[in-house]
This record gives sequence, C-alpha cells and structure tokens, in this order.
Amino acid sequence: MNHPPAPKLDAVAAGDPDPEVSAHLAACEPCAAHVAELTEGAAAFRSATNPGAFAAKVRDREARAPKARRVVSIGWAAPLLAAAAAVVLWLRAPASPD
Repeated sequence: MNHPPAPKLDAVAAGDPDPEVSAHLAACEPCAAHVAELTEGAAAFRSATNPGAFAAKVRDREARAPKARRVVSIGWAAPLLAAAAAVVLWLRAPASPD
C-alpha cells in the first residue's frame, strides 16, 4: 500500500480537506492513528497556550535577536579592483620605442 506523503497527512491533521488522503485514512490504520495523534497534539497545544501571549513572546524574541549585518561581498569588488590595477599599470608603463 502506498502511503500519502507526510506533508499531506500533516495538512489533513491541520484541517485541510483532501478526499484522496481521507479515503486512504479510512483504509489504513497506521496513517489514521498518525493523523489522530497530530490532531490531538495540536488541540492540546491550542488549549494550553494563550495565542496572544504566544505571539507576544515571538515578537519579543524577534526584537531582541541580533540584527543580521550586511556583509559586503568581495565577489563584485575583486574584478573591479583588478581591472583598475591593470589600467594603472598600463598607463604607467614606459612607451615602447618604435
């Protein structure tokens, strides 16, 4: 028996309708048990957690997190510097006698 991928089972456990997965769950006890466990876990989390407080903690943690610093990439600067050095060397080179 081919089982649906885990993300599809997770989506059904979260409440997304999927007739194919629902038909599979009716015939497959292990998958049905897995979806039931996910559904029960989500319900327990929702009943034990204040959504407003949870969101406030997430925002607070995000505000305290160090900001990512923008790193200047040498990838674009190196060719420009090499070209500038080549021009300087070419301009400073002694003229060749003809």
